[in-house]
Amino acid sequence: MGSEQLGAGVNPAVGRELDALLRYARSIEATAPAGRRGEAVDAARCYFGGALTVLAHLGLVSDDEHREWWERLTAQLPECPRAG
Repeated sequence: MGSEQLGAGVNPAVGRELDALLRYARSIEATAPAGRRGEAVDAARCYFGGALTVLAHLGLVSDDEHREWWERLTAQLPECPRAG
């Protein structure tokens, strides 16, 4: 599920950034303290949204790729109560 599944015209630097976001998403469960995991998940959602929106506004990912990567990234986040 890496950046290799993006369109053929995707900038390699964009692909590396998307892969780094995916690695970050996968690391949250192992690294976030249990009592603060909800905060870490909420922060990650904000970070992912911002990063993907910037890439989309710069024309580096399409709207469909933005949606696809949002789903990929948030699917990797641990289930936990949202921070309140």
